[in-house]
Amino acid sequence: MNKYNIQAIRKELDDHIRNSRWKGFRSRFQNLNHDLAQSVVMLQQKKKHHQRQKPLLCHILCYSRRHPNKLPLPIDVLELIIKASPSILHTINPTPLQIALEHSAPYAVLETLLLYDTTKQSLYIRDKKHGDTPLLYATKKEYDYDSIKLLIESDLQTRQSLLLCSKKRNRCPLFYFANDSLSYFRKDDDIDIPEDLQYMLLQTYIAVVEQNKSNSNHNEASSDPERTTANTTTTQMMLSITKRIIRA
Repeated sequence: MNKYNIQAIRKELDDHIRNSRWKGFRSRFQNLNHDLAQSVVMLQQKKKHHQRQKPLLCHILCYSRRHPNKLPLPIDVLELIIKASPSILHTINPTPLQIALEHSAPYAVLETLLLYDTTKQSLYIRDKKHGDTPLLYATKKEYDYDSIKLLIESDLQTRQSLLLCSKKRNRCPLFYFANDSLSYFRKDDDIDIPEDLQYMLLQTYIAVVEQNKSNSNHNEASSDPERTTANTTTTQMMLSITKRIIRA
């Protein structure tokens, strides 16, 4: 396969994205055969030896706020890219999900990325800079509740993303999520626990219980040290947060 042809097609698609010519993008991309489309999607060339790698096509599509005056990204265009190479969602770092979160992508973009990642591995991949999972990043940056709930509900099979703690401070998503909510309990003894905090506490509790069951069914040698430590840390934080609520 001619690499110069691949680069030329990629340049053409980049131009369509830059000018929000989504109809032209669809037409050009749909006319590519499967192997060529996959090569274009995976192209990550260096501009020059001293410059960073050119971002993947999927990454560029997730830069939703880079051109606020342009037409919004049609979800079917993102789906075209993902279908050409589904593994792109969890085999590269940063993942498209991480990029989408960093650039405050719309809910529909996050939903699409999670829907097509059938392995859900993108939920556990840590970013290179801070070592945060997508859920850790979203709770740290105080993302809206709907997006955080989407990340949690995409991981209901294992709920491991609720237990993985930050590398630097060893804190779980619940800590960052509850930090602001709990400040209100110092001001008003009669305030109700916010519904979103109730949800986060419940899901974290279920994750801890399920992890404990899993650990009891396996011997110590076969258990994952990181997840075992994270489970203990999360349990301690959950108890601490609950005590703060009770004392309020």
